[in-house]
Amino acid sequence: MGEENGSSNSTAISAADRQARDLFHSSGGPRFVPEWRSLFTAPPRTYADLSGSNEALCSEDSAPQPQKIVPPYSKAELAGAKLVRGLQHVEHVTIHIESNSVYGAAMLMPQLARSTGWNCYLTSLSISSYLYLMLCITVHGMMLMFMNKEEHVMDGFAGQMYLCDFGENIERAERGLCEGTDCIGPAGTQLSGPRLYSWSQWTLRSFVYQSFQQVFPDLDIAIDPGEYGLESYNCRLVCVILFVISIIPEMELCIDMVRLLWYVPSRAESWIELKEDAEPGLETAEQCCEKVVIKVAGMPYCWKVWNYATVLFPKVFLVLLTARTGICFLMETAGIDDIIVNSVALGFLLSLDELVTDNLMSPGANALIDLCEELRLDDSAHGCNDEEELDESATIDGWKLFSGRNLLCESFRELFQVQFARLIVAAVVTGVFIGEYYMYHCDWKDGRYISKPMHAPKTMSYGYLNAFFPWFFEVPHYDEVSWQMPTVQRPINGR
Repeated sequence: MGEENGSSNSTAISAADRQARDLFHSSGGPRFVPEWRSLFTAPPRTYADLSGSNEALCSEDSAPQPQKIVPPYSKAELAGAKLVRGLQHVEHVTIHIESNSVYGAAMLMPQLARSTGWNCYLTSLSISSYLYLMLCITVHGMMLMFMNKEEHVMDGFAGQMYLCDFGENIERAERGLCEGTDCIGPAGTQLSGPRLYSWSQWTLRSFVYQSFQQVFPDLDIAIDPGEYGLESYNCRLVCVILFVISIIPEMELCIDMVRLLWYVPSRAESWIELKEDAEPGLETAEQCCEKVVIKVAGMPYCWKVWNYATVLFPKVFLVLLTARTGICFLMETAGIDDIIVNSVALGFLLSLDELVTDNLMSPGANALIDLCEELRLDDSAHGCNDEEELDESATIDGWKLFSGRNLLCESFRELFQVQFARLIVAAVVTGVFIGEYYMYHCDWKDGRYISKPMHAPKTMSYGYLNAFFPWFFEVPHYDEVSWQMPTVQRPINGR
């Protein structure tokens, strides 16, 4: 039986072999026969053979090498794009409570007290912050009032005329280019460098000259009191611009306060909360502060209106009034050294809020201001979120180097809208207040500005309304003219 089965199997295989061979010959040629026969004639391969063949296929020599993709940008361009994105994040991204200032404390403390259900300690800090705010506003206003009183009342009693442009034409006068009265000073004599004095020196010399004339009316006295005027017109203009530039940070703080009150949601949100990773348990006082987050959040409408009226408006008003008073004070300063020193000293007025905060407010209030986190806005430069994680390609696409027309547009935007914005604001503020000075204190005559006729004030009474709103609350003056610009050039030494 076994032999019969073996012969039948061999016969079946032979028949199958024969049929397959005939099929291959009829359809394609004999070249397929050796490959087909190898299926039956080749010895079976073991597992070692199969693994060896796989290793050969996966070897470095046989495997195809992946082609290295070269990015369409250089490493320097990528570094520049990342740098620009980081710098724009620093410049535009956040709005925060003004730190180290009573204005920031007056906005923060009541919101913390409200968020905690009017905690006793935080409520006391809120009350004290408003008291210090009133103190700061009062002292700042008093300093400005005293400066205005000096310019408009005390100088009037002394007979001091407005400086305007006296002394501007000294160089033309020395070269003999003046005609008529366009190069004479407030005493009516020809201007020159050796005869130019400050107000205190000029008044003293004039007093001595007039005293000798009254005592010895018939004696020819060879005394030259000189003239009063500017030592350097350009130095005065530069110092005024530098003073206004020193005020720009305070103006930016006012703008940040407006943006904060505008962007925060108009609903009652908590400005204080626990950190997400804060775990209950025993902890020290220092650890308690580390587990609390203080941040800018939503503010009800009533609180927004209150902050506009009690914090923002007084700050903006005092900053602008400081600019106006300081420019008038510098325009009335004749000496070069005096105007440089005064332009620096006037910045002290804008640091009164920091002075009050550092020396009068409690350490707890200062610590709360420092712990307050800023408000992060959703929109940022180029419409991209600064907190979003971007790969190199997206960074290049968003902050690539501009070329052609885009370069001109971007350069114009960066220079005149971003980088030169402060300089433009300083120029506008300087031009407005200098123009106001010339409009109310000077007259145009013979190609220059000279002082208006002076009238002595009737009283020394001068208050906040006179200083802050002089258009409506003017100081009363006598009708008699105490000084008027001479219309004819006078001889020097009375000759």
